[in-house]
Order: sequence, then structure tokens, then C-alpha cells
Amino acid sequence: MRSVFVFFPFDLFGTGGCAAGADLLAAELAEILADNRRETAPSRARAYTDAVTIKQLSLGNLTELADWRAKGRRVATQILRSDDFLFWISGNHLGVLPVHDAIARRRAAGHRDLIVQFDAHLDIHQFA
Repeated sequence: MRSVFVFFPFDLFGTGGCAAGADLLAAELAEILADNRRETAPSRARAYTDAVTIKQLSLGNLTELADWRAKGRRVATQILRSDDFLFWISGNHLGVLPVHDAIARRRAAGHRDLIVQFDAHLDIHQFA
């Protein structure tokens, strides 16, 4: 099974630092994988390095932002169809909406996908 790390630097309705954080994480993961490939001594990194793919999406201008949710949903759907393990790293918590959209559509078609969401500040409110 392959693992696909999607870096989706969505930070609309938030601060620019959110997108920068996602981009920095992508750069760090790429550096780790490059270090693993240069390593000459046998290590556990050989077990996963070639099974990891990094996909960085660009949302740097208004044209790219105009269809951010549909763009993300297409990417998430493609990866979920391939049965690869999807890691979705976003600029802010709204950036995970395309994954939820893709999973909801797949669920309606009988697929059973799982999402585990980590958020540095998961918003929990009682609106009653």
C-alpha cells in the first residue's frame, strides 16, 4: 500500500501563516525522504521511503482559489479510488472539506472510507 501525502495550503478565512505551515511541512517531508534515499546503511526507512508520494497543490492566486473545494475533492477522490492511504495536510481546518465531500459521495455509492482529523485548534462549540 502506498501513502500519499497531499499538502493543500488552503488558508482563506484565516491567516497566511496557515498556508506557509503546510508548505513547510511538505518541504520537511521531502527532505526526510531525500535523506532516506541517500542513506547507505541499512535502516527501517527503506521499508516506507519508496511507498510515499508527496503531492503539493497550489492555491496561490485568485484563479486557483476560485474552485479550491472542487479541485481538492477531485484530488481526494482520485487517491481514495486508488486505495492508497491518504494523508491530507491543509492550511486550516476548512481545507479538509474537500475530503469530507469526497468521502460523502463515495459513501453514497457504497464505499466505506475512514477519516481521522487532527487539528491544532479543533473548534468545539455548543450552539444550543
